[in-house]
Amino acid sequence: MSVAGFDSYKDMMEAEAAAQKEAAGQVTDKQRAIKPGDYYIILTEHGFAVFGEVLPFPEPEFPCEGTMNDGCKDCDDYEDCLSLVVDDFYKSDAGQYYRFCRAFSLGCVDGEMGDAHISQMIPISKDVFDEAKVNDWVII
Repeated sequence: MSVAGFDSYKDMMEAEAAAQKEAAGQVTDKQRAIKPGDYYIILTEHGFAVFGEVLPFPEPEFPCEGTMNDGCKDCDDYEDCLSLVVDDFYKSDAGQYYRFCRAFSLGCVDGEMGDAHISQMIPISKDVFDEAKVNDWVII
């Protein structure tokens, strides 16, 4: 892992865009085809693997009569409206390379929901995923 410093927000965003472009260029057809219900493994540089299941993104619900266009200013629960922004991300040019998932590892045996870039994912079968679960997410 490396840490970079930047002289400005603009420099940081340019570096992020370049990294996203590089990662997108590494995506294979098999990775691009990963969809909800599929399983994957990510081999980390830290000596352990991350196993995951790709989940469908929940359909956004408006808890109020507002929309993100008007800032959901009448919402009592802004977090619910914020999910609409996240949903838009997965449909964007950059977001198309991410999958919403629940991931498991030796360090997080109960799983954690989030997203992962498909360039890191190696598709696996449910049987391999289930075997890893039985072995507490350790590759044997």
